[in-house]
Amino acid sequence: MKEWTILEILNWTKDFFAQKQLENPRLNAEYILAHVLEDTRINLYVRFEEVVSEAHRGAIRACVERRAAGEPLQYVLGETSFYGFPIALDASVLIPRPETEYLVEMVVDQHPRAASILDVGTGSGCIAIALKKLIPDAEITGADISSQALAKASENADANDVAITFIQSDLLDEVKGRFDIIVSNPPYIPDAEYQKLDSQILEFEPKLALVAEEEGMICYRKILQKAANHLRPRGEIYFEIGHGQGEKIQQLAIAAGFHDVVVTKDLNGFDRYAHIW
Repeated sequence: MKEWTILEILNWTKDFFAQKQLENPRLNAEYILAHVLEDTRINLYVRFEEVVSEAHRGAIRACVERRAAGEPLQYVLGETSFYGFPIALDASVLIPRPETEYLVEMVVDQHPRAASILDVGTGSGCIAIALKKLIPDAEITGADISSQALAKASENADANDVAITFIQSDLLDEVKGRFDIIVSNPPYIPDAEYQKLDSQILEFEPKLALVAEEEGMICYRKILQKAANHLRPRGEIYFEIGHGQGEKIQQLAIAAGFHDVVVTKDLNGFDRYAHIW
């Protein structure tokens, strides 16, 4: 049986991914090999001539087949990074997006000494974990309707050595107590737009965490209607929102009794964040 070196497998995988028309074929190959070999991508370059064991070749082959079939790399690897912190993933939770890191940054920059924060729709726990890491003295609570997501969030909190309270709740329905900050990246994609999303998202990411009724606004409306009962005096809300939803968010917030709404656009010029108080 032929012996395969790391370099040979890397080149073969890169070419195979290129034939499948995957973006960044070499980068995908490097991530898979580094994951299976439990090393960094950089260290692969000093191990090029090392022969890969049959067991490792089998594990690499399984990952390559999944990625070639269109499964997102983060699910294939079972992990990603959010704000520099490791986050384990499976198909029960969304893959954290880079733009959500700025939502965390907004909260941390404006409230570095917040005493209590509620993350509504916590999913993998990435927002709650990043906030706890960056504001260690804050009491962080994460709520989600999905028991599977909560199990993954709890796993991630343990792996990052942070204490977070997780509760199963449909938005704010089962939440008790009051908080300085409510932060949320809820489902906000209108059903009419869902089918236009990338095929990888449609096939592999949980629809429950993406799509919302009322043209994507139902979660915001429900949170805003009950938020006053869960905010301390001068408490504030931070949302990630969909493009073009800023004006509707402002209307919902004012109808719910809030007075100030600041909508911030992302780097593409789309509505992306709402700060409400």
